[in-house]
Amino acid sequence: MRRSAVAALGDAGGERAIALIDDALRHDYSYGVRAEAIGALASADAPHLREVIVSGLGTPSYRDEIQQGALGAIARSGDTTFLVTVDSLVPTSQIAPFVLAALANKGSAHALDLLAQHLNDDRAFVRRRVAGVFGSMRPDLALPKLEAVRDALTHEDTKRMVEQVIERMKKRET
Repeated sequence: MRRSAVAALGDAGGERAIALIDDALRHDYSYGVRAEAIGALASADAPHLREVIVSGLGTPSYRDEIQQGALGAIARSGDTTFLVTVDSLVPTSQIAPFVLAALANKGSAHALDLLAQHLNDDRAFVRRRVAGVFGSMRPDLALPKLEAVRDALTHEDTKRMVEQVIERMKKRET
């Protein structure tokens, strides 16, 4: 209930809503409500959003809920100044690759390049996650990038995954 209320305040926006969201962020005992508050501040276009995101990225919480809220706020706001930080979280965060994809969808070629670099990560689970993220992206963005990098992929399993993603995307285009 409190999460929904905080989200609604973010949708409403305005100074009073931002003040109430800030109060929830500082004082609510629930990590989920605090994570939602970070996203709500992004929705409300709070002037201090950057500081809130920086704090959220560094705040430990159960299941990294607050960090995930901060990552979601980055995706919503389209703030590409966090690209290096988001990129560094790709191996440890399930949503970080989706944030890079969201930023790419908003026009960041650098985010798309960073995402593609993880297709050569030494860890198979990172490569699988990133290939899956590419599969969920708009074909007009993902397909040219995947076709450009596929010959430089260093792991056979990733080459197969990328080929499958390319085939599915080409079928969707027709």
